[in-house]
Amino acid sequence: MTETKTSDAGFAGQKSPSSSASDFNAKSFLVQQLLGRVRTVQVAKVMAVTTTGAVAAVGTVDVQLMVNMLDGNNQATEHGTIFTVPYFRLQGGKNAVIIDPQVGDIGMVAVADRDISAVRKSKKVSNPGSLRRFDLADSLYFGGFLGEAPTQYVRFVQDEDGEPAGLEAVDALGNSIKTSADGIVAADLNENKIEMVEAGIKINGVLFDRNKNISAAAKIDATGEITAKAGSGSSVTLTGHKHGTGSPQPAGTVVPTGGT
Repeated sequence: MTETKTSDAGFAGQKSPSSSASDFNAKSFLVQQLLGRVRTVQVAKVMAVTTTGAVAAVGTVDVQLMVNMLDGNNQATEHGTIFTVPYFRLQGGKNAVIIDPQVGDIGMVAVADRDISAVRKSKKVSNPGSLRRFDLADSLYFGGFLGEAPTQYVRFVQDEDGEPAGLEAVDALGNSIKTSADGIVAADLNENKIEMVEAGIKINGVLFDRNKNISAAAKIDATGEITAKAGSGSSVTLTGHKHGTGSPQPAGTVVPTGGT
């Protein structure tokens, strides 16, 4: 059975009886202990965020590492909170997609091999802020791991062959914009819909074609006047136009008089 040594402070160390059984074992134990101080990537949970969707500079998060520490007796100890860790934003220059982390998110913490505090402060090429190495204080957070299904999203649609087939933007309120091989459809939570299709533009089912013709299978309610051939000398209004009354046609059966 593997045994561990306990320090004077009462903490179980990692050394086992076989660690000093040979020169190779002793060196291997030393290497393993040194490698244990090298930080690479850790899974972390967001505990606090400084920026929540504002049009502002990239903020920071407080995170807790999610894989506990174990001593030589396999007794677990949780990590504490790492404060003010810079997080990743998809940004180029002053162009950005603003989607800040939220409390409870699970992401990745990558640890720099040198002190990055001077670079964080000046945003310029700088010397290390101290001689520390592989320290959790020099962490960077990258979010989006192990997340749940979203209710608000932008999706890149693919066809059955994996080829690009449009975009879809949906918010949590019920509004959406979708593009496809048929055109663009925009819909809101009130069931209003605008469709840009081959025949023209449909607004709630009313078609406006490329020749500026309107096709609608519905009644038209207008509080103002309706004028045909507006702007020309032969314009005719719906309620004010006049019909010819000459013989032999009865009144009201001929074409309305232009200009009325």
